[in-house]
Amino acid sequence: MLGRWVAVRRYDHRHYWITDKRIISKSGINGYKVKSIPLERISDVTISRSFLERYFGFGSILIQSLAGQLSYGRMGAECHLAAIPDPEKIQKKIFELIKEKRKKKN
Repeated sequence: MLGRWVAVRRYDHRHYWITDKRIISKSGINGYKVKSIPLERISDVTISRSFLERYFGFGSILIQSLAGQLSYGRMGAECHLAAIPDPEKIQKKIFELIKEKRKKKN
């Protein structure tokens, strides 16, 4: 019962913003942590779906930046967006934003 309560609280306290300039992640229960990755620094966007995530129709998006910082608990991703409905659609949108950003830069 306590484990379920903690899990629900963790997911209720995650917020993500995807803009035309960056991806921002805010998470935390008592305090909070905000991560921001500019689109031009993103090197890879990976989808991770466990059996249960796939069954319930959501997944995680793992974002690696050119900075190369590693987080060993998240398959080397610098930013982890958890419990995303239709992660394939979000991954495609992120790639489109990156492509547009690079076109504007050139």
